[in-house]
Amino acid sequence: MEEGATEVSDGSAAAGLAGGALERILGATQAVASQIEQIATGSTALQASGKQMASLLADVRSVVEQNSAVTEQMSATASSSGEQIAAIAAVAEENSAATEELSASAEEMTAQVQEDTETTQQLDQMADALRDQVAAFKLNREVERVVGMTSRRDAAQPPRRAPQQAERRARGAPPGTSETHRREALMQHIDHTLSVRTSRRLFGKRAARVLLGGSAALGIVTCGGAVPKEEFTQLQSDVNKLEGDVTKLSGGEAAAGAKDAHGATTTGAKATAKASAAAKDAHGASAPHFAYEGKDGPADWAKLAPENAVCGSGATQSPIDIAYTQPGAGGRTVIKWQPPAALEVANNGHTIQTNIADGGSIEIDGVTYKLALFHFRARSEHTLNSRQFAMETHFVHKSEKGDLAVIGVLHGAGTENQALSPIWAALPKKADEKKVVRGFDLLSVLPRERQMFRYAGSLTTPPCTEGVRWQVIQTPTSVSPAQVGAFLELFKAGNARPVQPLKARDVLKEGA
Repeated sequence: MEEGATEVSDGSAAAGLAGGALERILGATQAVASQIEQIATGSTALQASGKQMASLLADVRSVVEQNSAVTEQMSATASSSGEQIAAIAAVAEENSAATEELSASAEEMTAQVQEDTETTQQLDQMADALRDQVAAFKLNREVERVVGMTSRRDAAQPPRRAPQQAERRARGAPPGTSETHRREALMQHIDHTLSVRTSRRLFGKRAARVLLGGSAALGIVTCGGAVPKEEFTQLQSDVNKLEGDVTKLSGGEAAAGAKDAHGATTTGAKATAKASAAAKDAHGASAPHFAYEGKDGPADWAKLAPENAVCGSGATQSPIDIAYTQPGAGGRTVIKWQPPAALEVANNGHTIQTNIADGGSIEIDGVTYKLALFHFRARSEHTLNSRQFAMETHFVHKSEKGDLAVIGVLHGAGTENQALSPIWAALPKKADEKKVVRGFDLLSVLPRERQMFRYAGSLTTPPCTEGVRWQVIQTPTSVSPAQVGAFLELFKAGNARPVQPLKARDVLKEGA
């Protein structure tokens, strides 16, 4: 009995232990199942994260591929740029070498110009000295002839010497004045008169020496002793002839009665009358027929009418080549233009001319000149160091006395001249046709830099009247090929007179 009970008791204990173990196993299984669920959930999240990471990785790869392409392009560009930089460096080296050669050539040319200038100055001085000697020699010979004739006449008629000596005493001359003393005084006065400084200060040109010397010889020989009436008349005639020659050399009749390029004021009814006639002509407005080519061209203008004679024989004709200038002693030209109410644009058969009722004025050395009109030339009439420009505009002014002053504006080929566009839009196509342009700005035609060359000249069309004050602006503006072409469509041969000899004139450069 006891053994069976013991076995039952042991079996119950074992069953209890097994049940407890089973419960623990079940609990552990549930815990594992819960962990498995958590792992499954985590795995799902990891899968989602993996997909996102895969997508991001794809995007990164795409960006890397793009960057690789950009890098290749940049590498290619850098390589090309390097080649270009190398080429530019090579060109720069070539330009540097060329610049050095040009600089050396410029230095050589500058030195040569300086040598030429010094040589020219020396030659001018030698020429001046030689002319002085020739003039003095001629006057000396003339004085010797006259004094010798006077001495011979006095020797042949000795009784007449007493009254002459009395006359000299009355004039304050010593009674024993001899022919030798008189001759020495005469030569001293002539030497002074013929001095370069005196003659240039008074007249500015070598031709004046002959006039001064001739007048001095006449005055001194006449006053120094008794000269027969016939001899005096002959001497006076010779001096008058010399004066006429000098007048031609130093500017002609018009220059003798108008303001010269230096601004020196002279007077004369003849010059005023000529200038008034020139104002009426307005560069050929009422002159006889003329042309710019063929038998009636510039070479034949002087033959077309008697009043055109100065076109061939004048001493101060325009235009000129402006090459060598001197600094001017006078002030600057003052421009006082104002916007006109309207412009009358006319085709006069030779040019396009714009007439102005009230466009203001300019002031030159204290004299006021009122703006009357302006017109155009193609090509330019004035040249700078032999360089001719595409066109030129002339602004014609007139003083109260009728004297003319013209401002020339040069136009080089280039961009369109906007200032002239309103006139070009209204160009009259036929001769004597007129149109009206309003709101035109005169000052816009001028360049910003308005320093000028000035010289004594003439009209550039028949009758080529002299006594005109020319002011040519140093800085050119531009005009387009289309604008030049439109003008030449109306005036096929152009309308520019060739440059004329400078002769004995000076070209002055106005101060800044």
